[in-house]
Parts: sequence; C-alpha cells; structure tokens
Amino acid sequence: MNTENSNPADSVLNELDQHLRSIKKLLNQLEPTQRLQIVNEMMVKLLSSNSSSGSAQDKLNRKHNTTNMLSKEEELLCKKLSNITVELYRVNQND
Repeated sequence: MNTENSNPADSVLNELDQHLRSIKKLLNQLEPTQRLQIVNEMMVKLLSSNSSSGSAQDKLNRKHNTTNMLSKEEELLCKKLSNITVELYRVNQND
C-alpha cells in the first residue's frame, strides 16, 4: 500500500471497522434482550452532544426513567423484536 497517497480518513475508517467487528463479536455473546439494551445505550452515547452533558447521576436518572416508561407489552415487543432479529441474522449467515 502506498502510504504517500493514502487518505488519512482511510486509516480512521479501518480502525473503526476493526473496533466494530470486535464489538459485534462481544455483542453476539449476550442474550438478545441484553444486546438490544447495550446497542441502544451505545447509540445514545454516540449520538449525544457534549454540550448537553450533565452529572453522571443525572444521566443515570434519565436512563432509568426512560426504561420505566415502557409498558409490559412494549417490553415484550422489544424482546420479541430482539429474538426475531437474532434469528434473521442467523438465517442470513447461513446463506
């Protein structure tokens, strides 16, 4: 590979891709509902702006309140979606 003409963003993208593969392997070791929860938490962390940061306790309280807002039916639907997603992933891996 010619390093003189390589784009600096390429090395960043390659490193991100390696990290994503590692994260995916780790996530696959979790139960589907745990996996869904972790992915949701990671998305919140990735998409949140630094300007809206508060204390750690405030963040925990907001997270806890959001989780409690789900009804039992919504929780069951999330679990069902997670299980179906896992099954779809398995089917696609066998193609």
